[in-house]
Amino acid sequence: MLELDITKKAHQQLKKLDLTSRKKIINKVNGLVRDPFPPGVKKINAMHKGYRIRIGDYRVIYRILSQLQIIRVYRIDHRSKVYQNL
Repeated sequence: MLELDITKKAHQQLKKLDLTSRKKIINKVNGLVRDPFPPGVKKINAMHKGYRIRIGDYRVIYRILSQLQIIRVYRIDHRSKVYQNL
């Protein structure tokens, strides 16, 4: 089974969100452990082997580290900001 790893930056971004959005995002991110490719997932060209999922107006950017059996979440932010400086 895959493990979930959330970077410090992603954790800080998550803490800035309102409680309702935070709960939705946490539920969706936790679901990545069971299904790392949920419906609607898209591959990101800017990041080698990176993916994004949509949760309302927010995006979660993550990568699957197969050899380590880890899903690493890099960014959680509003859709207008999440792709900056990838």
